[in-house]
Amino acid sequence: MLIEKVKIAKGMSYPLKSSHLESALNSAKITIDTHLIQGGSSHLFECFFWPPSQNINYERLYIRTAPVRSNLAKEANHFIESTVIPELMAWLAKLLALPLNSPIRQQQQRFTRELVHNT
Repeated sequence: MLIEKVKIAKGMSYPLKSSHLESALNSAKITIDTHLIQGGSSHLFECFFWPPSQNINYERLYIRTAPVRSNLAKEANHFIESTVIPELMAWLAKLLALPLNSPIRQQQQRFTRELVHNT
């Protein structure tokens, strides 16, 4: 897994531990090329599934997360680890169970989640 971290402002935190995502992918036996960008999204968590194309002949995942205020980091991390990652693994398992020639698997797919909290 390729990991990039965008520099974030003071008082902000990354809500996702990349090791947790990598462990979940390994446990689910999902071996697709994965690129994680920490801090590169307007959504708390988003994952794009990209099918093979003319330029790249293999499937890949492009995952981005948004930084959160440091006072929300623990809540956001718990949400990602307990809810988002299991939902992502289920979504990917369902997608990858489709035949390679499935119209759904041959198109870009997107999975997003937002943190809803009481302020």
